Amino acid sequence: MHIFGYFSDYLSKDEKEFVLDIFNKYKEDKIHMDVPLNILKTYAIKYNEEYLLNQTIWSAYPEELLDISDSGKEGI
Repeated sequence: MHIFGYFSDYLSKDEKEFVLDIFNKYKEDKIHMDVPLNILKTYAIKYNEEYLLNQTIWSAYPEELLDISDSGKEGI
């Protein structure tokens, strides 16, 4: 929610509702954390928020440690 505050003044009512719905789905364990993070990073890029873009939240783990081979997405 803190990161969302950086953009809320720029977003339309529908965009805000969409993002808040995504947050609720995450809280209810219906979606993975990557979904809201990717949406927020998109806004950080769009509005050129350098402070946010330099934060480690976007890549908490080195890419070398990421492995989706057991996620059902292999071969897509």
